[in-house]
Amino acid sequence: MTGHPVTWFGPEKVLGRWMADLPGVVVGSRTVDPKTLVDSACFAMSLPHLSGCGRPKHVPRPIAPVSLVTTRAYRRVRGAALKVGVCWRGSRDGWHDFERTFHPREFAPIIEPLAGVEFVNLTQDAEVLPDAPFAKVSYADIYETGEVMTALDLVVTVDTSVAHIAGSLGIPTLVITPTVPDWRYEWPKGVREPGSTVFYPSVTMLRRTRADDLTVIQAVRWHVEQYAAALKRRAA
Repeated sequence: MTGHPVTWFGPEKVLGRWMADLPGVVVGSRTVDPKTLVDSACFAMSLPHLSGCGRPKHVPRPIAPVSLVTTRAYRRVRGAALKVGVCWRGSRDGWHDFERTFHPREFAPIIEPLAGVEFVNLTQDAEVLPDAPFAKVSYADIYETGEVMTALDLVVTVDTSVAHIAGSLGIPTLVITPTVPDWRYEWPKGVREPGSTVFYPSVTMLRRTRADDLTVIQAVRWHVEQYAAALKRRAA
């Protein structure tokens, strides 16, 4: 409203590079009290409410770092294998982690060998099965995870930061949501299409009916197979 950039104060090690590359955003120092620098401040998750975002038409388009958006726009796709990024675990600090995280063995059917498909591990610091098609990974921050994701054709993830990175980059994404999903996947009820979210048009949700529901794994695998088949037809 005033023409001044948005100043973001948060965990610089994890989100600093991502936020610094967003248009119109300045990263503030964690050592300075925001109240001494700005006239008003709010938690980022409160912005949709405070800005009057009451209907789908009020939702702004997803915003992502300029460099990552550009890299994804120029990625090579023709003739290459379908690259599917997967994430089966969220932060253990989340109150509902018991019903959103899968054991690697439970998640294994999704990454079984599939002709023309290469699976990429997006799960931070998670142990992998000996027969997994990838190794354990450790990303420096959210931005590095985004760099890897710019080359992906599809993302399959539980309800964690990977889902929001993929959604903001416009990557086709399947999100396995717990019985009580993130509010952005539920709002606004009765307006959006089931399994969709107005915040991330490229995201499709498959919800667990119970905390111990594993039938969603087969449903996700079916979607991956269908996506691979459709890409193969388009390339023919």
